[in-house]
Amino acid sequence: MKTEITCTKITTNHGPDSDDWKKSPTRFTVSRESNAIALIESEFAGKHGIYDLPYHSTCWDAVVRASTAAEAAAMEPVLCAEFGLAPGDFTLKFSAKAGCPCGCSPGYIGMLTPAGYSRPSSDKLSRHHLWMDVLVGDGDIANIRAVMAKQAARLPAERIRGEAKVAAEKAVREAQKAKEVEEQAAWEKRRLEREEEYKQMDLRASLNSASL
Repeated sequence: MKTEITCTKITTNHGPDSDDWKKSPTRFTVSRESNAIALIESEFAGKHGIYDLPYHSTCWDAVVRASTAAEAAAMEPVLCAEFGLAPGDFTLKFSAKAGCPCGCSPGYIGMLTPAGYSRPSSDKLSRHHLWMDVLVGDGDIANIRAVMAKQAARLPAERIRGEAKVAAEKAVREAQKAKEVEEQAAWEKRRLEREEEYKQMDLRASLNSASL
């Protein structure tokens, strides 16, 4: 988190880029800075080395779900007030690829419902990219901490299972690779044997022709 977040607000509303005109007019995206993401990054992901795990962590998934649910709840009333929308006029769904297909810009994909799209101010949201500061309330922060504590307790067992699965998958890949190398070597041996047979056949034919 770059600066202290004191309230939930829209900091930038960027209009459609050239490629955005190919997308649905009911779609918009939200990138955010939030006290919730700062919390889970420092006190769960960083503490437990989540980004260094060799497997996909469902414990981390649960923590992210708790955080993003709280963020969405904080963002919705601000979006309604800013764009003259009513609850139910749009949906927000967290996506790791909201801002970029490679996954470098996680955020929220918003979709206007037919009622939301019919609002006069929807053109200020349609195909736009928003940047927001998001302040998650103390109650939701306490809930996120509770989820983190529960998932931290599950993490050691998950780590054992996950690393065992990764090791088993690696063993299968190595066995398959060894089999392919063996098959290639056998094929090369047969090729050389056939080549030698043809040479011997040619040699015998040449000797027979010379004796005539």
